Amino acid sequence: MDLDNRFFAAVDRVRTGEPIPGITNEIKLTYYALYKQATHGDCKIPKPGVLSWAARAKWIAWKKFEGASRHDAMRWYINRLDRDVPNWR
Repeated sequence: MDLDNRFFAAVDRVRTGEPIPGITNEIKLTYYALYKQATHGDCKIPKPGVLSWAARAKWIAWKKFEGASRHDAMRWYINRLDRDVPNWR
C-alpha cells in the first residue's frame, strides 16, 4: 500500500474508528496538525485572537510542523497512530 493510501486509512481510523484509549486534547491537536500539514502544507492563516481559544490552539499546533513536507507529515501521522493503536490496520 502506498503512503497516500496508508495515510488516508489512518485518517479514516482516527475519524470513524473506535475511540482511542487515553487520547488527550494534546494528542488530538497533533493528529489535527499533522493532517493539515499533510493536506494543506504550511499554515497561511493569521493567528486567531486569544478569545478564540480552540482555533488558536489548532493554529499553534499546526505551526509546530511548519516546513515539514507532505510526506513527512503523513508518515508522522501514521507513526503516531501506530503508537496509540498498535493493531489498527
